[in-house]
Amino acid sequence: MVTIQRAIEMTGVSTVLVTVDPEQSRAARPPRGLYPEGFPIGESLGRPGEREVQRHVLHDALSLLARYPEEPGGIVARAYR
Repeated sequence: MVTIQRAIEMTGVSTVLVTVDPEQSRAARPPRGLYPEGFPIGESLGRPGEREVQRHVLHDALSLLARYPEEPGGIVARAYR
């Protein structure tokens, strides 16, 4: 996934990785990433039907586009719930 993300970034389109495994993702050095703490695999935006949580995760992920043009590998952890 990070290879695709990097290729998209090279075209000038900014991306954000939402990951539930920050250690593995950090090793791949994504351009920027968000780790919603405690979310299981398959629920990286929250549980089905949890619209408010999903909105918060998406808002936080998109806000990284404006705040983190830093070097690759930066993953921000956030607690939800």
